[in-house]
Amino acid sequence: MNLLPNKDFTAVGEAGNTLSGGQKTRISLARAIYADKDIYLLDDILATLDVRIARHVFQHVILGLLRNKTRILCTHQIQYLVHADLVIEMSKGKIINQGKPNDILPDLEDYLLLSDSIESDMDIISKAQPNEFNRLEKDEIAPLLDKEATEKGTVHFSVYTCYVKAIGRYLAISIFLSMILMQSSKNITDLWLSYWVTHANVTATNSTDTSRFGKLQLYDNYGFHDTKYYLIVYSLLATLNSIFTLIRAFIFAYGGIHAAVMMHKQLLKIIMRVNIN
Repeated sequence: MNLLPNKDFTAVGEAGNTLSGGQKTRISLARAIYADKDIYLLDDILATLDVRIARHVFQHVILGLLRNKTRILCTHQIQYLVHADLVIEMSKGKIINQGKPNDILPDLEDYLLLSDSIESDMDIISKAQPNEFNRLEKDEIAPLLDKEATEKGTVHFSVYTCYVKAIGRYLAISIFLSMILMQSSKNITDLWLSYWVTHANVTATNSTDTSRFGKLQLYDNYGFHDTKYYLIVYSLLATLNSIFTLIRAFIFAYGGIHAAVMMHKQLLKIIMRVNIN
């Protein structure tokens, strides 16, 4: 499939950033044609093309490749309407007139003459200069196809300071304190669990000693505490750790959103002050 009068070689950058509006339109049209559907809705596809390319696309694509399809074309270029089976004229979202081209178009003969000249004009253009539409040299294509430069290494300290400034001094301190409280409560909970397991084993071992001296030594060194005591302390510590974790998550998320908003405002302010001259 060729949507151009001649061969077109174009270097395409990432995400199509080197393509013009007309080239993007032709790519979208080509994808739609390859889909091979029965009905095509063409929303003013000729507006982004120059006159010669638009004539070629209309003649060889809309009237050519899609000749056996139902084509609904929205356009302001009324010179192409002479080929339509039905013309609908709209104004401010309302249909004000509809019918055959000879009923809608006021100067049908002029449009017929213009339509007959479309194919002849394209033949003259294609014979004149085969490479007129796109003549790219190797030195012009090469820079577009070069690999993008990537910076490697650690993130600079200035990036962190910029992000902390965007978060705000007091909010950054709150995030730091909440992280310390969360991690400290988690470590204390783990230590208490280790203390509980260790002393439970010692109690179980010394309980087999029936001598009075062994019982007094156990009481003096460790004290007698049942499972309920250890479980209550562990539950309190786990609850505190959960509360600190929720606080840390909330403040951290809020700080990230606040930093994003502040950085967006700063970038927008810089862009609005740019001198485009």
